[in-house]
Amino acid sequence: MTRQLGVGIVGVGFIGQDHIYALRTLASEGAIPVRIAALCDTDSIRLKEVAKESRVDATYQDYRKLIADPAVDVVYVCTPTRWHPEIVKTAAAARKPIFCEKPLATDFATARGLCREIERTGVPAQVGLVLHYWTHFLYLRRIHQKGEYGRLLGVNFCDDQQFPVGAFYKSSWRGDPAIAGSGVLLEHSIHDVDVIRWLYGDVERVYADITTVGDHAVEDQATVVLHLRSGPVCTLTSLWHQVWRPSERLVQVFYEHAYVAAELGSFKEQLSIQVDDQPTCTVSEDDLTYVALEDLALSGIATTKERERALIRQGKAGIIPQTWRFIQNLLEGKACSPSFSDAYHAHELVEAAYRSSRRRIPVRLPLSK
Repeated sequence: MTRQLGVGIVGVGFIGQDHIYALRTLASEGAIPVRIAALCDTDSIRLKEVAKESRVDATYQDYRKLIADPAVDVVYVCTPTRWHPEIVKTAAAARKPIFCEKPLATDFATARGLCREIERTGVPAQVGLVLHYWTHFLYLRRIHQKGEYGRLLGVNFCDDQQFPVGAFYKSSWRGDPAIAGSGVLLEHSIHDVDVIRWLYGDVERVYADITTVGDHAVEDQATVVLHLRSGPVCTLTSLWHQVWRPSERLVQVFYEHAYVAAELGSFKEQLSIQVDDQPTCTVSEDDLTYVALEDLALSGIATTKERERALIRQGKAGIIPQTWRFIQNLLEGKACSPSFSDAYHAHELVEAAYRSSRRRIPVRLPLSK
């Protein structure tokens, strides 16, 4: 009989509740043997409400007590960024596997030190760079790996989001540099630079222009040029605004013989391909789901193939397959992905962009210090 893992979640705000949903959904469907053993949050009112809704009895306001709870086998770190390092280090010292939301820390030096600590301890650990688990990005990766459209010529990546503070996000900390570290690039588009590297390979040098236009304490606009070691150039434009567009991405990929576009909006998601002079075709949901299930090797203990396909599409994009694969990796003794090493490279790209913007020059990778 497969052992049931007890999960403790530190931080039950906006993203913490997404993880609670994913864990409970997968457990109720018989996909993974897991239960939420304990919750922790410094907001006692919110903690009580979420615990009642999730039917979790063990609650703590001190993360150290949650980590010490013998019923907790795995620790999820879902707090604002400032507190990630200390919670991760405490969980690692207790030899408990870790899932940590991105970014790892508010600055590059701390993130680098945290990655070294995880490597030293050898504790299984994954980072919430969730785009690795979106069906559309998995399909883009499959296209690139097959190489049937000729050489990659370039990538345009546009990302915009309503400034993530206020009622929808139920918090304001992302606008505070003391807690978030920085703005749109570190807090949000670390996802984008990470997935560009994951899809198309290592980056040789970075040039960036980052600024604040609105009335904010953190940057709300970033334009980043990433020169791939393989030759092509990727451009990233990211910004925060006040329009009701919770999260919108447009990815344009140019090959010698094809144009691939992924429109990933809050209210519409579509991936289309035009090959040479042929009409543009749209990739079906079934094809996207098939690739995701095959590439991630997802399977449930007590689920049918039909239900597995439905689960992939359920909830916020990527959150279900991300959780599913993480728990499966722990149970199977496999490496977790995205790893802290992957997150280090994403932080390095973000840091290179900040340095480039300050100095007005391209910055080469890897960073020397």
